[in-house]
Amino acid sequence: MVHTRAQISSNVDTGIKGSAQTLLKFGRAEGSINNKVTKEIKSLNDNYPTSDPALIKFRLIYLFCTMMNSSSDIPSQKKLDLYQSLQNQLLSPEMQKKEKKKSSVSSEKAIDKLQKSKSNNKEKTHIEETYSPSAGAAIPLNPTVTLKLDRNVAHLKVSFTYPISAKGPGTQLTVYSYQILNNVRHEDLQENVFTGYWKPGARGTFSIDVPSSYYDPTSGRELRFCVGEPKSCYPSENLLNGRKL
Repeated sequence: MVHTRAQISSNVDTGIKGSAQTLLKFGRAEGSINNKVTKEIKSLNDNYPTSDPALIKFRLIYLFCTMMNSSSDIPSQKKLDLYQSLQNQLLSPEMQKKEKKKSSVSSEKAIDKLQKSKSNNKEKTHIEETYSPSAGAAIPLNPTVTLKLDRNVAHLKVSFTYPISAKGPGTQLTVYSYQILNNVRHEDLQENVFTGYWKPGARGTFSIDVPSSYYDPTSGRELRFCVGEPKSCYPSENLLNGRKL
């Protein structure tokens, strides 16, 4: 998910943090955020009309999940329910349609770029593919990625094998990303944290949405996960490697 400060100004980021805090407060008290997400995202888009709606959306998901993960008073199942509710609403076809409409009237330049993209890359606006990321983990987790790649969002369903050499079951999985530019690691971002119970040698599955730009080979982006215990986990292969298309 996109939440880089280099792409979002500090005042916009402050506004997004406020919305994330509001949603978390509401979810903690009411157990649901269904009636608040649309209102908060509309307020952010209205207050910051020159900012990319997709960046605002992904930054909101990231900040909400980060705040929620550090909240010890929210049960794990409730955290999962709140995250899924937020993701389903922000990434729903209706929400994407609204963002597309807002983006299409923002400037003539944006319209021209979109029309050119449609005419030159119609066959690439929606790609579905299953692949196995190339090796690169000290202890292979043998992940398989089922990818649905749209214009703005990449939907990944990842299956993996929890190491048979592990001394006990894994209970936490953290998805993270970073960039390698000029052989230097930049912009470490925590994408998502999942809780579960994975026995040694067993297959596990999780799903996550990230910006489609992550698959741009010039971005230097790597997307990995680490599964095990909070203080000790097994890092995976780069999930962005290994595509055949």
